[in-house]
Amino acid sequence: AWEAGGLYHRIQESRAEAPTFVLHDGPPYTNSPIHLGTALNKILKDFVVKSRTMMGYRAPYVPGYDNHGMAIEMAVQKKLDAEKKTVTQAEMLNLCRAHAQEFADLQTIQFKRLGVLGLWEKPYMAMDPKFESEVVRVFKRLCEAGYVYKGLRPTQWSTASQTALAETEVVYKDHTSVSIYVRFPLLHDHNGFSKGLPNVYTIIWTTTPWTIPANLAVAFNPFKEYAIVRVGGDHYVIANELVDRVAEALGWKEHETLYVELGASFEYSKFKHPIFDRESLAVLADYVSMEEGTGVVHTAPGHGRDDFYTGQKYNLPTLTPVDPRGFLTAEAGEFADTFYKKCDTVVVDRLRELGNLLDARPYVHSYPYAERDDQPVIFRATEQWFVSLDHHDLREKMLDEIEKVGWYPAAAKARITAMVTGRPDWCISRQRPWGVGIPVFYGADSGAPVLDPVLMERVASAVAEHGSKVWFEWPAERFMPDGYKHPETGETAFRKETDVLDVWFDAGSTNLTVLGGA
Repeated sequence: AWEAGGLYHRIQESRAEAPTFVLHDGPPYTNSPIHLGTALNKILKDFVVKSRTMMGYRAPYVPGYDNHGMAIEMAVQKKLDAEKKTVTQAEMLNLCRAHAQEFADLQTIQFKRLGVLGLWEKPYMAMDPKFESEVVRVFKRLCEAGYVYKGLRPTQWSTASQTALAETEVVYKDHTSVSIYVRFPLLHDHNGFSKGLPNVYTIIWTTTPWTIPANLAVAFNPFKEYAIVRVGGDHYVIANELVDRVAEALGWKEHETLYVELGASFEYSKFKHPIFDRESLAVLADYVSMEEGTGVVHTAPGHGRDDFYTGQKYNLPTLTPVDPRGFLTAEAGEFADTFYKKCDTVVVDRLRELGNLLDARPYVHSYPYAERDDQPVIFRATEQWFVSLDHHDLREKMLDEIEKVGWYPAAAKARITAMVTGRPDWCISRQRPWGVGIPVFYGADSGAPVLDPVLMERVASAVAEHGSKVWFEWPAERFMPDGYKHPETGETAFRKETDVLDVWFDAGSTNLTVLGGA
């Protein structure tokens, strides 16, 4: 009856001259019928809108739907697998769009039944061509302002979905890993810390045996003391304050601390990789803690955030011998084609065979899982597109804005402040087909990217008319003006970026694409 009588529009007309109150809707995801969480979310928003209306405001409410992303793609793929069908990328995009539309229509019916008033005949949709084109323009403006860059960085990677993930797409769960203590033989004593002792090793502790093939360094805290401990005929370098704990863990019945050295004295010494015939450089890092392990940190620049930046500091290569599916590559030598989880067995067995495994046991700890596919994620250095949080003091500006907002409950303010303060640059690229393509071209031969606002605007115009699928369907040249040349290399042949934007980029753009029409 409310819908038949046009109640929402009658209310808006009656408040036409009133001051405006806008509640901008963070949209539900169109991959299922509504559930208790989405229902509660919408009902609470409806309380706010109706109460403000009763206070005399004009309170328009434009509902919205979030349509892109991996969950819809996975649901469609599951249907195709069940039917044993394979489709082209264009067909996949059409199926994803149809799937999203089906549940947007269903959710609209369900939200109406809850009594929620709004502009239901014209909700905003993340997959609407006009919306998609504005997302392209948001990307363009960020590029023009210098916030966007492509870089090799360690990102959280889903091997199940074969894409990088942002922190917002990760949840933490109890997880059982194999924790190992591994010894690295000393090859070269750069600063004379070993005083001529024979059989000198350092020991690392890690819960990721699959990263051992990627090891290039061992990190010491420059400000902590390290003991040289005699155990039988061997000598081990470990943090002085952890000697007793390590001795207990490794079952040393007798051990003797001969002397101690400051961590800084180990820099540039070289240890032997515990499996391969290569060096592992001794480096310094003040993040090395004394809370667990040995006080010496196994460092694989291709598979850890701290490891990566330490590797950059010491000019180490970013070795990433794990492919997008989670299988080790030829760079991992004898472990090539091994799934990373199987390394809990094969790498550990090889370390034991070579005499460099000192202990291995199960270890339960909090570990990141991909929220969408509920599988563990790994850190993997890949080339991705990022938004810099420190360019033009963006992070500080965000923190200043947080102070201007009223937060309910108050604890939410502390949470968002900690999030903004501690987060790395935002990884906005995803290796999936269902989304808004990143409007960047590359020289066909050089691979040099083109971040040209003129070209991006041409892409946005094409997307507004035909939808985001044109980015994947049209050849690069169709977006170019006649005679266009690469501004740096002069090339005339181009290829397109294949990654899409993170769905949170869609969500973060809604205030610009929706509120202007409120």
